Amino acid sequence: MDVRHVLETALDKGIVQDPVLSDRQRMVVELVAHGLTNAQVAAKLGISHRTVESHVHNVKTVLNLSSRAQLTAWAQSH
Repeated sequence: MDVRHVLETALDKGIVQDPVLSDRQRMVVELVAHGLTNAQVAAKLGISHRTVESHVHNVKTVLNLSSRAQLTAWAQSH
């Protein structure tokens, strides 16, 4: 089986799924999608502003997104 066929088969069967985010990353994404700033997310979760920035950056990288708006759209569709 060639690579193309393997990918098509995996996609057809739903084997390939969205990248897995940690529970904390999912919480951050949910709060960002609700319009909270990084500082507000940090206060709500009891973590540092810098940690929130890192989570947002890492999630955008994993999901191949370039903006908070795209991150919000992704969160609303998942």
